[in-house]
Amino acid sequence: MTQQEKFIEAAKKERFCLKYLLPLIKSDKYEWLQIVTPIDGKDYYDVLLMAMDKETKSIVKRFIVEVKVRQKIYEDYIMEVKKIKDIKSIMVDPDATILYISVTPEGTFLYNVNELESKNLLEVGTLHCNKSTMKSTYDKVDKDVYNLKKEWAVKKFDFVFNNLEYLNDIKDIEKLDKIEKNKIDLYNILGFKKR
Repeated sequence: MTQQEKFIEAAKKERFCLKYLLPLIKSDKYEWLQIVTPIDGKDYYDVLLMAMDKETKSIVKRFIVEVKVRQKIYEDYIMEVKKIKDIKSIMVDPDATILYISVTPEGTFLYNVNELESKNLLEVGTLHCNKSTMKSTYDKVDKDVYNLKKEWAVKKFDFVFNNLEYLNDIKDIEKLDKIEKNKIDLYNILGFKKR
């Protein structure tokens, strides 16, 4: 499998997870607009969520959501410092909330990155790991990461990645990706900029 094929496969798994997780995240208090980034795109995040006032339809809150599917259980989970810096570099609304979702074999952890930063919980550490998630396990580098303690999650869901369900759902995920690509032109209107 090529690097691009590995990247696309990982993105499809993340979109599969989002299909089940986004309804759990959204509050009934608002109407929601979501823009899922293309599977084959090179975006820094996976989905933009806009909470809209039900009466005025004005956007009252923006969320940038990043998802990672982990195959192992760890004591703490990690989030790359570069990933957060990259997301911040495309944010036009400084009040947008960055949500980081870590899907693991023990459940799914939802982290509010802004909240962790405001509480000064994010400390930079270094981890010797693959140069790229999709690259050979032999090509290692030191990366700056934040360790995310499980108890810091604002929510924990019982959802775990299920490969059989994923394989049954893959055609729907690919169809949705085509629909979502048509929404990408809304970036500037909604207060985000392309990188």
